[in-house]
Amino acid sequence: MQKFGLPRERMIKSRERIRRIQKEGTKKEGELFTLYRTKTNPAREPQVAILVDRDIRKATERNRLKRLVREVVRLNRPGLLKRDAILYIKPRAEGKTFWEIQRELVGVTRKIIKE
Repeated sequence: MQKFGLPRERMIKSRERIRRIQKEGTKKEGELFTLYRTKTNPAREPQVAILVDRDIRKATERNRLKRLVREVVRLNRPGLLKRDAILYIKPRAEGKTFWEIQRELVGVTRKIIKE
């Protein structure tokens, strides 16, 4: 059976690498997300980390948001991921639908690409 999820090789797991991208990369704020991206293109496939604010109290809601964002990234991969990125989900995203999250994430990404 074919898997349709975002492959594990495309995820950033190292805390050190996440902190480095946050410190050295470009930052763009949106209503629901903060997006950090590296300044240079990696020699390998670009990777992403999805972080959720702990102010979203319920773990089920944090996990739901991560699943939704992973799916948005998977579906819009060519346009969204050209460099390594960190998506920090803000508490305002709580309770939002897939379509609201997709609109916001694609919008924030386009702002960075235009700069």
